Amino acid sequence: MVNLVFLLLLLLPLLLFLILVLLAPLVILLVIHPVVPVLILLVMPFLLLVLLLFPLVMVVPLLLLLFPLFLLLFLMVLFLVLLVLIL
Repeated sequence: MVNLVFLLLLLLPLLLFLILVLLAPLVILLVIHPVVPVLILLVMPFLLLVLLLFPLVMVVPLLLLLFPLFLLLFLMVLFLVLLVLIL
């Protein structure tokens, strides 16, 4: 049991990196591409799968770690959209 928790803690940074790598092109597409709802529908099952794979104990710290990143990502996208609208 302890080994499993240790293994999950080792895999967390890798998982975070993978999520960011998968989300980065999506964010770029969201800014450039008009088909936003389709992309959101495509990504939602993946995100749900990630949440279901992790036990609740691991999901809470993961969400706490990801929240500032998502906030930052959202602010960046908002800034880009405003920049595009101004130009």
